Amino acid sequence: RMHVRCVGVTRHCTHRAPLVDALREMGSKERALDHPFYFPGHKRGSGSSDSLKAIVGQLALQHDLPELPELDNLFCPTGAIKEAQEMAAEAFGARETFFLVNGTTCGIQAAIMTLCNPGNTLVLPRNSHQAAFSAMVLAGAIPYYLEPEIDERFDLTFGVTAKMVQEGILNAAARDGGRLPAAVLVTSPTYHGACLDLKSIVGVCQTNGVRLIVDEAHGAHFKFHPDLPTTALEAGADIAVQSTHKVLTSMTQASMLHVGNRKVDRDRLALSLQTLQSSSPSYLLLASLDAARQQLQEHGTALLHESITLAQRAIEGLGNIPNIDLLRMESINAHSVIAVDPLRITVGLDGLDLNGFSADDFMREFYSVTCELPLSNSLTFAIGPGNTTGDIDALVLGLSKITQEFARSGGCAKAENLPVHLSSASWGCARVPPREAFYAPKTRVALEDAAGRVSAELLCPYPPGIPVVTPGEEITPASLSLLQEVLASGGSVSGASDPDLRKVLVLQ
Repeated sequence: RMHVRCVGVTRHCTHRAPLVDALREMGSKERALDHPFYFPGHKRGSGSSDSLKAIVGQLALQHDLPELPELDNLFCPTGAIKEAQEMAAEAFGARETFFLVNGTTCGIQAAIMTLCNPGNTLVLPRNSHQAAFSAMVLAGAIPYYLEPEIDERFDLTFGVTAKMVQEGILNAAARDGGRLPAAVLVTSPTYHGACLDLKSIVGVCQTNGVRLIVDEAHGAHFKFHPDLPTTALEAGADIAVQSTHKVLTSMTQASMLHVGNRKVDRDRLALSLQTLQSSSPSYLLLASLDAARQQLQEHGTALLHESITLAQRAIEGLGNIPNIDLLRMESINAHSVIAVDPLRITVGLDGLDLNGFSADDFMREFYSVTCELPLSNSLTFAIGPGNTTGDIDALVLGLSKITQEFARSGGCAKAENLPVHLSSASWGCARVPPREAFYAPKTRVALEDAAGRVSAELLCPYPPGIPVVTPGEEITPASLSLLQEVLASGGSVSGASDPDLRKVLVLQ
């Protein structure tokens, strides 16, 4: 297939969106007169329920099509998808780009399955996304956990330094009889926009001959404005996985995996993605990735400039409100953080007599402002191309009213403060690999009787948001004590099948 070229621009005409064009053609009114004897059963929306039509509209259903020849095949692309992925690779600075319809979760899983054989070691922070833990089950990888830095004022976890990665690689090799880890996984930026020194981490990995995966779910927009932090690919990462839907404008669940160099086994990666992704991918999701790339290449700098301007307006307004703190670069006490995404605003509530969950409820009910992530002592707001000046003004107004009503009296202890002190002494002790723990027979025991048992679950207390015990680790007296302390203080523990954590799933 011949690609149209734009002289002096890039290999492809950036204003084109080949998959969007193909889907538009196949979903056109003229095509709707065809006689469809293929899936889905609603047949271009004619058989859809009225309730669904009322939500998404006839036009969307008309374009909800299967793998027709004109729409290409996600797992063996030769036409519109192939061209769309090539154009995305050019736009994001990748050697090759894969579209994901199962979110960044499947991208992280595929990256780990590609770089790690059964029995290989993966070095990663304990606060990595849950996809990394399921990936170790799928790949049979053995974890070597790094302890991320914590900001106790905001009750947030950040990342790891290059020195910590270096020590982790060497310690893992010493544990494994001199065999180097297969890969390192880091998250940058974090949910709160904190960015690591990826260039230094890449240098450590390259010096040791270890591949680097970057969970860049929250940083897909960095490439498209000069005031945003360095991307993982620019820093030299082997694989970067991005949620194109988080700050950018693809549909929810639509992500991209970017390969940075020839060192990644392309065939194995493609097989891993085919194993993990749906065999009936949504072409609406796929086309939204193509459309987002087109939008970025045509208008990305201008759109992101507007978003950054709105974020600055928010920062200026919030900065005048007493009794709250803003998570900015100058306020972060963490060696691992070298930049903060200006489009992610985290507000610390230490000066208020209510926690983040209550503040979020208040903002939603009275000011129609919904944050992205409420935590025990903070609210995080994500700003993107769809936000308006009205959104920002409502955010500032809502928080100003909260501070007036819930300002904590000087000298009074905050009732919701959770005095949790986490260190490696509180971690579970590794006993069996995650894959073995997943398939082993299990039983439930009362939390107070769990010390000494091997956990089948990931137990992550909030705050601070770091798993104390992961599948295959022994629940030590220290880790049990910390879990009980968090619960007694009003915190929560995620990952457990029992939401009240009265019982824990353990190996028999």
